[in-house]
Amino acid sequence: MRRRDLLIAALAAFPLSAAVKLGRDRLSVITDEIGTFDEAIEFAKQHRLKWLEIRAYLPIPDAELKMMRRKLDDAGIRVSFLNSALLKFTLPGTNPLAPEEYYESLYRKAGLTPEKLYADREETLKHTIHSAQVMGVKLIRGFTFWRTAEPAKLLSRLAEAYQGMVETAKKQGITICVENEYSTNVATSDEVVALLNRVPGLMLNWDPQNSVRIGEKDAFPAGYAKLPKDRLLNVQVKAEGLIGPGESVDWKGIFQALNRDGYQGCIGLETHTHKSKAENIAASHRCIERMVEIAGEKS
Repeated sequence: MRRRDLLIAALAAFPLSAAVKLGRDRLSVITDEIGTFDEAIEFAKQHRLKWLEIRAYLPIPDAELKMMRRKLDDAGIRVSFLNSALLKFTLPGTNPLAPEEYYESLYRKAGLTPEKLYADREETLKHTIHSAQVMGVKLIRGFTFWRTAEPAKLLSRLAEAYQGMVETAKKQGITICVENEYSTNVATSDEVVALLNRVPGLMLNWDPQNSVRIGEKDAFPAGYAKLPKDRLLNVQVKAEGLIGPGESVDWKGIFQALNRDGYQGCIGLETHTHKSKAENIAASHRCIERMVEIAGEKS
């Protein structure tokens, strides 16, 4: 066999996907799903995780951000994704179907009306970018306002809202990833594609369980096949789709597809059992163990 043929055979034996195979070192978990911030760090240490995701319902005070960063650095843990709540409120002039009461309660307590939230969206983005920079994370989450009866009619307004935000973030080295959230105007795979086609530079935080909940019959593999893989920068999983109870999601198939398609981001656990804190934490342990198993590694 000629030298060139030997080289081709060697490359075929080690496909590109092997170099980016999802493993424990690319698994993450949202801190507030597993107790206090200190408890989250201990959780990560226990499961030998290198990453955590941070959630920010409202802007985090600077002193708290710096404290969190010090603790993460001391533990040797990095932040894979900042779960900010950009544009997760009522778009003024629309009638939302079912706003999430948790967020609405936070807004009421802070004296934030939809009009105020909308008017301050650029300032909120600047604070979120600052938070990301302090935490050393490049990816921040965004939403598409509370869902209405006819989301498609808002596509132009959604695109307009994001175009400036994406450019502002990009100048600071930060990337916005819109989430397909069932309570907002972009939830299904088709809705994701429609918005991404309108806004170059906007990326995706994909949560297939959200698509299932909104009624998408085949979020994977059919829905996944529609997504632009080069725009997919973060993936999230919920306990319901991983360990039940509820409609399961083919996470083993998703891991395999992500590996095949050269996905290089993390997969973050957003347990969300909607039960007690203790039950949610217990489920988080089970979920991470299951994710490690799916990744083909030992607990």
